[in-house]
Amino acid sequence: MLYQRLEQLEQRIKETAELIGQLRYEKMELEVKYRELEKRFTEQELELQMLREERDKLGSRIGSLLDHFDSVGKEQPKESQANVEALEHSVADLEQQVEQDSENYLALFDLGLAYERKRMYEQAIAAFERAIKVNPSYYSAMEHLAFCLEKADREKEAIPLWAKVLSLRK
Repeated sequence: MLYQRLEQLEQRIKETAELIGQLRYEKMELEVKYRELEKRFTEQELELQMLREERDKLGSRIGSLLDHFDSVGKEQPKESQANVEALEHSVADLEQQVEQDSENYLALFDLGLAYERKRMYEQAIAAFERAIKVNPSYYSAMEHLAFCLEKADREKEAIPLWAKVLSLRK
């Protein structure tokens, strides 16, 4: 009987040893999975931080664009007669400058601004396009061209220009 008891104990010790070995193996697997998950978590945290930074950068830009879009449809107050006359003289002077030097992109830009202020959007668009043709990287002209295209109900033409404007802002 003692011999049987010893055999049973030995058998239980073997089973326990096997269980301990199996548990150690499973523990090791779990530790490997834990390290992998910890690494993925760290990567995800970094990606989230980068996305938050990008959101913060773009948030203010989008906010200013939305503010401008909100103002696009609103009626502007009527210009005083003196301002209208000054604007007319300014347009005439700028047209003369452009006629004398068709490569003067700053005069073309100013002419576009004057037309835009007079709500002559098609003329403003033409002036901004000419300024960009002379100086293809002239950011302000691109931005005003996109605004004028929006104001002239030519949104489809403005969309790719907005993409370019936003890419240049980065």
